[in-house]
Formats: sequence, C-alpha cells, structure tokens
Amino acid sequence: MDPLSIIIFGGVLGGVCLLAVGAVQTVQHSKSPMEQRLNDIKKRTPVERELDPQTKGAQMSLAEREESQHAPRKADLLPLVSTMLSRNAIVAKLEADLRQARSNWRASELVYFSVVLSLVAFVVLSLLIKQVVVALLVSALVLLLPFLYVRRVKAKYLNAFANQLADTLVLQSNALRSGYSFMQSLDMVAREAEPPMSDEFKRISDEIQVGKTVEQAMDAFYQRIGSTDVNLVVMAVLIQREVGGALAEILDTISAVIRERVQIQGEIRTLTTQGRMSGFFLALMPVGLGFTIHFVTKLLSGGVGDPYMKPLFAEKVGHYMIGVGLVMQLIGFLVIRKIVSIEV
Repeated sequence: MDPLSIIIFGGVLGGVCLLAVGAVQTVQHSKSPMEQRLNDIKKRTPVERELDPQTKGAQMSLAEREESQHAPRKADLLPLVSTMLSRNAIVAKLEADLRQARSNWRASELVYFSVVLSLVAFVVLSLLIKQVVVALLVSALVLLLPFLYVRRVKAKYLNAFANQLADTLVLQSNALRSGYSFMQSLDMVAREAEPPMSDEFKRISDEIQVGKTVEQAMDAFYQRIGSTDVNLVVMAVLIQREVGGALAEILDTISAVIRERVQIQGEIRTLTTQGRMSGFFLALMPVGLGFTIHFVTKLLSGGVGDPYMKPLFAEKVGHYMIGVGLVMQLIGFLVIRKIVSIEV
C-alpha cells in the first residue's frame, strides 16, 4: 500500500470515528440540562417536590428563569467533547465569541464539525487530484472557515451595536430628564430602539426583574459586548448609584465622546483603504499570475500541456514551494492588516 492510500485510509477512518462519536452523543443527550431537570420535576409527586429543597415550591433557579426568558440555547449535542475541551482557554474564548455573535452553536460542536469537514475535504481531494500537499492546504482552509465566519458575524453584530450606542444614550438621558427612573428608561429603550440595542437593554431589564442586582446585570452586559464604550457606560451607571449625581448629564457626555470616536474611526478607515486593498491585491496576484501563465503556455503549446507550470504540481519540490509560498503570502497579508489596524 502506497503512502497516499495509507493517508486516505487514515482520514476516512478518523472521519468515520468522529461521526460515530457525534451520533452517539447526539442520541444519548438530546435534551439540555434544564429540560432534563424540569422533566424530572414534572415526574415527581407534590410531596416529593416539597421534600426536595432544590425544587421546593417548584421554583426555577435564576439561571433557568433567565434562560426561559430569552431564546434558549439548544441542547448540547456533544457533552463528552464539551467536557474534554472545557478547560481549554482557546475554546473558552471561542465560546464567548459564539455568544457575542448570537450563534446557537456551542464551541465543542463547532470544533467537532470543523474537524469532520476538514477530514472529508482532505479525503475527497486526495482521491480526486492525488496531491497530498494541496489536499492538506485546502483542508486546513476548510478547518478555519467556520471560525472566520463566527468572527465576521460577531464583528457585524458589535459594529451594529456600536453605531446605535450614542443615539441610545441620548434617548435614555432624555428619558431620565423627563422623570423616568433608571428601570423605566431601560424599558423605554427596549421598546423604542432597534435591534441589537433593544435586545440588549431588554435583557438587562429582564435580568434585574428575575432577581439580579443592577450591578450584576450591568456587569453581565459588559461581559457580553466587551467594548470600551460599554465599559464607560457601565462604570458611569455603577458610580452614579454609589455616590449619586446627574446620570443624564453623564450619559450625554459619554454619547458625545462615542460620536467623536466613531467619526475618527471613519476617517482612519477612509485613509487606510488603500493599504487594505493593497493587501488583498498582493495576496491574490500570485494566484492570478499563475493561472495566466498556465493558460498562456498551454495556448502557445497548442493545447498539448503546460510544460512551464507542470513541475510545480508534479514534482515534490514544487509542492514544498507552493506550501512555503502560501505561508509567506498569509504572513504578509496579516502584517499588512496589522499595520492598517489603528485603535482609537
């Protein structure tokens, strides 16, 4: 058996094992912990419920009430994988990104299915083109695509939130000047604002109503968004509740600061457009040049073949050259992105 067949067999075997583990985990754990607990409570008699201190009065915990008030996450399809990855800092960061992106996926599920898709892509390409290096590069790209998509969705959500924050603070400060309490101003913003701002303020209001303190709800708000602007708002609210002061004037000041920051960011983005476009063109130019050389040489040779580009794909040295070139292209692209990325 040649090395390519061994690699393909290993990829197929690994993919089948991963799919089998995922199927078993999905069948065995089709319900979330909250659903399982509620079903257990329903099966008990009233006397058993009274004797159990955790379910006395058939009251749900704060976390369960919060989950029932908002769109509940689906059951964990892969609890075993979740347990194995729970202590990994990278997976924990991915879990936070998924929550910020308002995705219903869990980090363990995203990692699992990304690995499965990567193995499938590797096996299929190895069988079709018989090029292990190219198959590895494409499978690595397939492995990264779901994570890049999550980052894009998260960035889109946070950008939409940031663009609405200044106007929302003005709306809330006007409500406070009109005689509204802090809780009433939260409810008004939840009714009048557009998503995603209305969703976030509604969640703050709901969390306070089900038992959280204002400090806990605002801290959870900052943990969900994680931006500097939200940190300013949260700190202003918490300090005002501790020492007093005119919260409406503080919110107006923060709103003006945020507007100025957004304006500066827009100007910087305009000035760095050329640098970002240069990064994209430099990354795509070798690929376009390679295709151009391939078709031109094939046309000049009468359609017989491409003697100029063939060694790049047929020889082992050519495979290494492709791999090194792609890595260097990626490094250059990331360096350019870092140069034109300016924090305000």
